[in-house]
Amino acid sequence: MTGFSRARLLIASLGNPGDLLNTRHSAGHILLRSLAASLSISISSLGNSTACPHFPQFTLFQSKSYMNNSGPGVLKAYQHFIREKASEDPDTTIGLVVLHDELDSKPGDIRVRRGKASHNGHNGIRSVMASLQGSGLQEKGHGLLRIGIGIGRPNGRSPDEVVPYVLERPDRTQLARIQGCTTLVRSALDKEVDKIGRP
Repeated sequence: MTGFSRARLLIASLGNPGDLLNTRHSAGHILLRSLAASLSISISSLGNSTACPHFPQFTLFQSKSYMNNSGPGVLKAYQHFIREKASEDPDTTIGLVVLHDELDSKPGDIRVRRGKASHNGHNGIRSVMASLQGSGLQEKGHGLLRIGIGIGRPNGRSPDEVVPYVLERPDRTQLARIQGCTTLVRSALDKEVDKIGRP
């Protein structure tokens, strides 16, 4: 990204709280913490602007809800973020980016999709999409960018195999790959800032 931009992104991670915070299903949270460390940005409690002055375009938010009920909390944070940024500069362009686990990608790979693409059975994304649509924000031009972080999948596809797999912690190699895709995600974020910040 080059030059001054009025684009501002709320980057929200999906996952589970408590004992499930560091599982494969919470890969979005793992990556958000890694991104925060690399940019020296604090993670916001409710979309309040706690960004480092060197990166005013990014505000980081970690969902506190369980995965399947992510939508209402993310929506509340995003609405707060919109009000806050609009009060600072009415000409600001605002976007939402969601980081989530991606079962059908290898650990450390990322997949970038626009919000209207299929949720592919991901209940966290399904919840976020439903909340945004119910609020009318998507119809008002507020787009959604989804960045899926690969966690791999077990050999079988039955729930009896998939559910325990996603609720386990990644092994050391998988964790390093998830944390190591920060550069790829940063590139995707910079492209989104450029895209929505164009006059």
